[in-house]
Amino acid sequence: MKIPDHLASEPGLHALQFVGRTLFALLVGFYFLAAGPAFGPFTPAPWMIWVALGLFLAVHAALLYRAPAIANIPGALLDLISIGVVTLFDPGTPPPALVLLVVAALSAGLVYGLRRFLYVLAGSVLVVAPVIPARLAQTDDAALAASTLFLLAVILVCVIYFGLMVYRNQVLARRARDATWRDPDTGLISHTAMISTAGWLLPLHDRLSSQLTLILLRPNQDRELKPLADQLATRLRRSDIAGRYDQQTLAMLLPDTPAGDAERLLEELRAETPDYTAAMLVLSHPDHSLEAVLQHLRRTLERATEDAGHWLVHASMPGH
Repeated sequence: MKIPDHLASEPGLHALQFVGRTLFALLVGFYFLAAGPAFGPFTPAPWMIWVALGLFLAVHAALLYRAPAIANIPGALLDLISIGVVTLFDPGTPPPALVLLVVAALSAGLVYGLRRFLYVLAGSVLVVAPVIPARLAQTDDAALAASTLFLLAVILVCVIYFGLMVYRNQVLARRARDATWRDPDTGLISHTAMISTAGWLLPLHDRLSSQLTLILLRPNQDRELKPLADQLATRLRRSDIAGRYDQQTLAMLLPDTPAGDAERLLEELRAETPDYTAAMLVLSHPDHSLEAVLQHLRRTLERATEDAGHWLVHASMPGH
């Protein structure tokens, strides 16, 4: 099923939240009408219930219409206060309206992250602190009091569990972003990040009439990739770019670097690291994309050998 793109926007999120609040308000209204007299000495009339729920939705609608940028915080406060009032008059014992606190905390965490989840959780504690003692004070039945406390304990455990899941999802999302940008095995940028962000170097150096040298490195032993990447990272200038090209190959882009300087860098690096083979290309025109140039350089790298005099291969421009 294809989800419309506007649902992923901020106005779409506000619309979904308002629809959710409307559905829960209707559930509360029908529940109060079907459950009978409210808890405590005061039982609101049916029209009072619907007027209160209508005002609740009207305030939310006004917040979204007049101040959508800041509607989340006062909206969350209004939700917590309303849940506290509903729980105070809930006809059931234990009050099932307490479950709405779980809904409020979970929705805040899923949409806005762990910090907002903790804020709503703290607000829920402030709401429950006066409401539950007030209900227990009017309950002489020990079994009903125990069931209320049990429901509260279950809700607390559920909220803590959901909070841990929200935190776990944030950690996984952060790791996914890091993996997209940084290669976890070498510590250099990933192939995708290099192709996506470094392609602008080719036309830029052509405009500046400056030399851009591209290099591919492949260690002779697979286990030596990480040591090679670590040593390479210590030799990079701020303007240089190094990343993971494929499973056993590293790529370097050396701006404003002639062939002689690049060769000296490779010789010095080879003296400090395990042996590797390399292919080098000095860019002379930007007619090809970075990915196409690196693919051509990868094919050239196949001609390199582990022999002392053939570990470095110079490539010509593709198509020349």
